[in-house]
Amino acid sequence: MVAIKTFGAAMDAWLANARLADSTRAMRKRIIDRDLLTVFHNCLLTENRAEDQ
Repeated sequence: MVAIKTFGAAMDAWLANARLADSTRAMRKRIIDRDLLTVFHNCLLTENRAEDQ
């Protein structure tokens, strides 16, 4: 098992393993890409704090 270190890698792993209909997966990927990854993609998971939200 590979350690997930960045927010972007965590989102990729979650999308790949989540039990979702194809249409739901596509919708969530668009939202994640547009709203979350533009800001947090390369952030280390250990760097994310409540103040960042």
